[in-house]
Amino acid sequence: MYKLKTSKFKNAGGTVLKKQYWYTDIKVASPNSHGNHIKVSNKFIAFNYETSNGGSLGIVKSGQPGRQPRNLLQAHSAFVTDFDFSPFNDWLLVTGSADQTIKLWVLPEDGLSANRSDADVQLPTQCGRVETLTFNPAAENVLASSCRDTVSVWDIQRTQLKYELLLDDHIQAMCWKEDGSVCVTSVKDKVIRIIDVRSEAVAQSWAGHAVVKDSRIVWLGNRDHILSSGYNQVRERELCVWDIRNSGQKLATFNMGSSPGVVMPLYDPDTNMLFAGGIGDTTMKMFDVANAKPYFNEGCGVVFESQTKGLALCPKRSVDVMMCEVNKLVQLNNNSLAPISFEMMRKTHHEFHEDLFPETKSGLSSMSADEWLSGADIPVEKISLNPTQLHEIIRKPNPFRDESLDPVPEPVAIVTPTPVATVIPTPAAPSDENNGVVPTCVRLEQERQREAPPPHQPSTAAPTQLPARPTITRKFTPLRSSKFRHLKGTVARRESQIVNIPQLVRSLPGQCDGACANRDRIAVPLAGAGGKIGVFELSRPGRLPDGILPVIETATSIMDLTWDPFNTHRLAVATDDAQIQLWRIPEGGLTDTISQPEQVLTGHMEKIHNIRFHPLAQDVLVSSSFDLTCVVWDLVTGCPTLQLEGHADEVFSVSWDPLGHQLATACKDGMIRVYKPREQGQPIIELAGPGGSRGARVIWVCAGHYLLVTGFDRQSQRQVSVYDVAQQSPDPIQVVQLDISPAILIPYLDEDTGVVFLSGKGDSTIFAFEVSEQAVPLFELSHVKLAAPHQAVSFLPKQSCDVRLVEFSRAVRVCKNSIEPISFTVPRVKMQFFQNDIFPDTADVSRATMSSEEWFSGDNVLPHMVSLQPPDMKPVSNVAKPTAVIKKYEATQDVETFKTESERKEELMQSMSVNVSAYEDTPLEEGDGVDVGEWEED
Repeated sequence: MYKLKTSKFKNAGGTVLKKQYWYTDIKVASPNSHGNHIKVSNKFIAFNYETSNGGSLGIVKSGQPGRQPRNLLQAHSAFVTDFDFSPFNDWLLVTGSADQTIKLWVLPEDGLSANRSDADVQLPTQCGRVETLTFNPAAENVLASSCRDTVSVWDIQRTQLKYELLLDDHIQAMCWKEDGSVCVTSVKDKVIRIIDVRSEAVAQSWAGHAVVKDSRIVWLGNRDHILSSGYNQVRERELCVWDIRNSGQKLATFNMGSSPGVVMPLYDPDTNMLFAGGIGDTTMKMFDVANAKPYFNEGCGVVFESQTKGLALCPKRSVDVMMCEVNKLVQLNNNSLAPISFEMMRKTHHEFHEDLFPETKSGLSSMSADEWLSGADIPVEKISLNPTQLHEIIRKPNPFRDESLDPVPEPVAIVTPTPVATVIPTPAAPSDENNGVVPTCVRLEQERQREAPPPHQPSTAAPTQLPARPTITRKFTPLRSSKFRHLKGTVARRESQIVNIPQLVRSLPGQCDGACANRDRIAVPLAGAGGKIGVFELSRPGRLPDGILPVIETATSIMDLTWDPFNTHRLAVATDDAQIQLWRIPEGGLTDTISQPEQVLTGHMEKIHNIRFHPLAQDVLVSSSFDLTCVVWDLVTGCPTLQLEGHADEVFSVSWDPLGHQLATACKDGMIRVYKPREQGQPIIELAGPGGSRGARVIWVCAGHYLLVTGFDRQSQRQVSVYDVAQQSPDPIQVVQLDISPAILIPYLDEDTGVVFLSGKGDSTIFAFEVSEQAVPLFELSHVKLAAPHQAVSFLPKQSCDVRLVEFSRAVRVCKNSIEPISFTVPRVKMQFFQNDIFPDTADVSRATMSSEEWFSGDNVLPHMVSLQPPDMKPVSNVAKPTAVIKKYEATQDVETFKTESERKEELMQSMSVNVSAYEDTPLEEGDGVDVGEWEED
């Protein structure tokens, strides 16, 4: 009947805290290592930070959520494989790397205020890549590390290697028993080994998981059970419980499903709660691990908003016991740290529930390194989590400095050590007495005497109030709202579509948008020899006839194409023979195939990637080429007038700012460059953009103050980054990870509303964000999910929108055999009025503000602004809002006879008293009426 004896903690509810409690604005790396990529102490959170070499860690202060400063621990020259906080010193951190080094860091009291690269201690260089690092849970300054097939144990205070043991294969995971006596390893040869490191021998071994893929292992407290995660023969993830008393007998197995990410198990010995989440998963399971069947009692799991890159279990002293929070974790996702709280349901939170919080580790070591090395096994002292009995966590002195050089502290004062010097000092040699080791009982007594006077001296001072335990200060942050939060994208009906279009070309380069449209027509590259372009009139929907259609024949492969914004009949086409062809579409559209361009521009040495017209000046065009240059053309003369240089590789994208003063480019070398083409040909600003060779796009947002860049991260995940051009910050102020797809996201900005639409070739979703100059620029809106994928999406000018339907943007998408209009609207109640809060005066993109000669001479003219308000519609802002009239008296009430509520009650009571007094002399009270005998039974 054991199945009925489940733990109370099985019913603990897991919740991801609201986003105002998240640690945001970080760049998370995912190195190929056996670590969990995140560790937590009572004071700090450390995680792998994405840099060029992966050798940096992000360090944030616990309890201070929000946007985090980018102060990094530049720890190693190669990516950091594993790291760990000391269980007895919340400021002591150890890091290991692929550069074959192990370093120890004592963090400042208030965290990092700037980038730091000087370690306090570096252990001797290893024989290969460092794989795992873990502190001894009972003895202070004892560290275990693994490198390839070797387990090493260190005395970090003396930087000495004490024990070393060679195993048969690559070590994947390692964990100490709770008392610190032995440790267990999971090795690539599919064997689990228990190691007595002090005797440098393998105490026990047995066959583990069936596959050599990555695995994890934890010791279930001081029990004789070990839990491991790995893969079975069909490559499904599994959790296994092993009994070391029966030669590693497998007691239970739990299937975690198929996924490439290894499961990270996190175990709390106080509550027997096990948390299991895989790298790349969006869920985490919680179990109550029992001592008998069934060993896995599954509880309430957690669903995340984004994929998991790492998980960490917070120390028990950081939980909020008055809210019945029994455990706390932190999820490392794409660009933030999300706290997870597991709480128990109780009727009241006004008192401490001792049944939920058994005694836990005190945070004081039970023995020194010398005591442990000499063979001692002393359990760690435990304390209660009752807030009235907890003491504040005291910062310990730096273990790597000679404290005899520091001033002697006052008896009760808490002394913070001075900053560590750049030169690593040599630790002080131990004294002869007791071999430099302070007995544990003496050391613990010294810690207690810091808080209370000696017992033999009566204290005359008032009793001291115990300091409150540190908690997270949760500040209220108003939620950001948007008028476009619930935008809706609707595909036009079949009768409004152009169907039966010819086969599209599938070999367009990634720099091309795939199609371009203006308010009258759309141009689409078609399959077939000769570089064909189909031009279709948007005003003529319906089914195209079968057979040969009139097209544009460029006679070579098409690289990019764009319409002249001031002439809906002129189309510019870039080809792979280093030419730009200008084509004129006759009035009414194509009736015959044309093969002779109106104008041909030559000047580049290699094939051209991008072409973009100037947003305000007529006959000005910019192009980028594989010859690593950008050229600004004067179409009146047909000659290249300005040339931009400074690119080290292929240019992916080029974009004008809204006023046409500056140009921004995204390059294959991972740099974003900003030019003032009329002033100089070299970039004035260079920013670090998305790396890799898969492509990038750049556009100007927020009236030219910010740059929005789309690209890929190292895990091939599509991302959107925002850069502050005015501040010239080398790093983006915000990065949003979206999904994994081979197609680059093509951005489009509606400048009037600040809404950015993103979609790629082959996508069936159009992502939408609102961008503004707030602390967090991007605000996610409702995405538009369509029934079928598209090859291209092209947006029309603002004047094409139907303001009567509150349509703030319109686009056309090119599908496999159709061209479909899409309408983007906002739900409004008073649609009979003109929504002037959504439709401000907009730029008239059909009229140029200056000629090419004026622009090249240095003139700057603002765009012409026009109103979208129809003559027969009244602005909604001018509609009078009904106001509620507060009536002092009722309309039918005479002011002279008005009575208050209390007066009415008093009058009612008096009336009732008068009525009762009228019936005081009743027959019943005088003894008359019914005879008593009538009530007797017969």
